[in-house]
Amino acid sequence: MAMLTLILTLLILLPMVVRVYLLNPKNPLHISVTITGSILVLLGILEYEMVHTTSIETIRNYALLHSSLSITILFSGSMVAYYFAASHSKTWKKIGLVIGGILFVPVIFIIYNLYFNNILLDTNHELIDGRWVYEINQEGITTKIFKVWIFITTVYLALSHFIAYYFAKEKIEKKLKLLLFITFMIVPFFIIFESVFSVNVDNKAAYNLTPYIAVILVIVSWVYTNFKLFEISPVAAIDNILESMSNTIIITTLDFKTKYANNMLTSFGISKSGFIDKSLIDFARQNGNIPIEMFEQLKKLKKDEKVLRTFTFNVERKEYHLLTTISPTYNQQNLKIGYVFIFVNITKTIQNQNQLKDYALQLEQSNKELERFAYIASHDMKAPLRNIVSFLGLIERKLKNHEDSDIHEFINFASSNARYMHKLVQDILEFSKISKVDEKLESVDLNELLVDLKNEFSIYILEKNAVINVENLPIINANKTQIHQLFQNLIENGIKYNESRIPTINITTTKENKRLKIVFEDNGIGISEEFHEQIFEMFKRLHNNTIYEGTGIGLAICKKIMEIHEGEIHILANEYDGSTFILEFPKG
Repeated sequence: MAMLTLILTLLILLPMVVRVYLLNPKNPLHISVTITGSILVLLGILEYEMVHTTSIETIRNYALLHSSLSITILFSGSMVAYYFAASHSKTWKKIGLVIGGILFVPVIFIIYNLYFNNILLDTNHELIDGRWVYEINQEGITTKIFKVWIFITTVYLALSHFIAYYFAKEKIEKKLKLLLFITFMIVPFFIIFESVFSVNVDNKAAYNLTPYIAVILVIVSWVYTNFKLFEISPVAAIDNILESMSNTIIITTLDFKTKYANNMLTSFGISKSGFIDKSLIDFARQNGNIPIEMFEQLKKLKKDEKVLRTFTFNVERKEYHLLTTISPTYNQQNLKIGYVFIFVNITKTIQNQNQLKDYALQLEQSNKELERFAYIASHDMKAPLRNIVSFLGLIERKLKNHEDSDIHEFINFASSNARYMHKLVQDILEFSKISKVDEKLESVDLNELLVDLKNEFSIYILEKNAVINVENLPIINANKTQIHQLFQNLIENGIKYNESRIPTINITTTKENKRLKIVFEDNGIGISEEFHEQIFEMFKRLHNNTIYEGTGIGLAICKKIMEIHEGEIHILANEYDGSTFILEFPKG
């Protein structure tokens, strides 16, 4: 028996272990099988040595090593079984790994007690008929944990193989996995019963595990190396991949007869049984009004060519928009055998786009109506306000010599408010006139534009003792009237909100990436950072009208003009430290 053990170990098990490892050295399953087989080889050599010793002290030391290797081989074998089943069940992949981790803890506890606490599982050794026999120690917590652990691990081993068998698809695969399940259910339980649970003073066991375990490894290696059951078959893998995809996939013959459709087909309310082996041309014509000429064009597709088109189908009174990729498929002989259709359902995207278009049209219409309203309201209010200002002036002249001073104060107050309201209406009218008019874009020389502005404001500039320094500016494509108004507002603000003895505005330009920056920098009163966003809002004023005249619309007009020109305006400023307005235009 000892010689048979050594022959099995060296001539059969060792080459088989090497072969399994070399098939795929990086695969966790192959690694686990290799570790298990290697431990079994060591166990076989150990059992051969145990037969040839007569020393009770030596056999006690060998017994420690034998128990450790037996426990390790059972645990590593259970991990082999786990990896075997994990690729077939996502649930078992998670749960089985947790159970395996839990089972590893008693392994450490038992082996630690064997070596460091001198606790023997195999006791009362006797040499009978040339064989060492033993009984299992029935005392202590270590033995109890060992028996419970060895039973649970054996169940775990068998359960993993049952899961692999349960999820097998092909007939031959199912039969072979059933064989493995039966083997790993019967043989381990038999070994454990014979070597652990049935062992006592009257029924001692011998050290001959290797032949039984070798039978298991031989069966596993034979099945694996000949049928590759530990790996996913290409057919099963492709089928699983296609079924798990979120897009609808249809494969047809050369004459567009459907041969395959994944489960996503049912999301359109179409049953696979009523769709397979039917003409895709007939389906397309009935549900999508797609002409047969389109399919004739597909027949001209060559290898590595594909067509990308969007189709609209009506199925069961529901409209679907599908982004479709169509490509030919070839066999191993490089002959075209059919076509693959991949449908991406973009119905919600199209519906959202259409809804956004409707909202955009409604918003545009609403803005136009608001602009018309603002224009009409402000335009129609100008005349009455002008009349009010005029008549207040007449009343003031009429009552020029009146003794009551309150009358003059009331008239001045009314005139001031009427003039402010007239200016406000005028600014609202100007704001409402600004709109996107691409057809009025033209080349605008900003240097000439600033010369014109300086001439227009020459008296105002002279009165305020102001200085405007201008760097050489570029020519831009813009609406000249709007840019004139933009520059005018910024120059006016730089002079008006300025308490310096010599109000100064520096206008410079820079180019960064694809943006043209024009900078208006003044030495005025500045703006606190908390108001940098608010100042571009309509009617937003930071100062009382008695201190600085204005309606709070000027910078709102500037912002609107920049938006129309697809640019931006922002400010860098601190209170009492001047303001820097930066205009960013798209270059080109």
